[in-house]
Amino acid sequence: MTGKNKKIIAVFGSAAVVEGEEVYELARRCGRLLAESGYAVINGAYTGVMEAASKGAHEGNGYVMGVPLTAFKRDKTNDYIDELIWTHSYEERIITLVKKADAYLIFKGGIGTLSELFFCWCMAQISYPHFKPLILVGPEWKEDIKFLAKHFIIPERDLVILRYADTPEDAIKLLNELSL
Repeated sequence: MTGKNKKIIAVFGSAAVVEGEEVYELARRCGRLLAESGYAVINGAYTGVMEAASKGAHEGNGYVMGVPLTAFKRDKTNDYIDELIWTHSYEERIITLVKKADAYLIFKGGIGTLSELFFCWCMAQISYPHFKPLILVGPEWKEDIKFLAKHFIIPERDLVILRYADTPEDAIKLLNELSL
């Protein structure tokens, strides 16, 4: 199966989670549902949420693109990638992920995931190159964003850019409603 002519969904999240952990299993289920719904998946190509979404997409007979970074010499890419797009800097990697995707799903993660969230959010805020939906997957996100809004200067018009999905099923429903 090829990813050509399919809508591509970027999946971001922690590289530190492992199979059996809640976030890993959410991302795996989401990857499978994305594939079964006709979407291709793109992610950073490594472990954790990236591996889970890739594995799930393969379980759903989907197509997965991975965007690894040559600077991460310690890491090997996960075994579920159909197409690798190698990058040479962190900036190039995130720009590739953001440009190739038609929408973004963001799971719980660390500093890297936060940088991806804020980059995608900023691109959505300015509609560059055009608006792409940003969906935060997992029940904790609403409280996390409320905390940010309380402690930073984030106008309501920027908060409404974010969409929330407690479950992978909710995320797929949102994507389908958006008619990408």
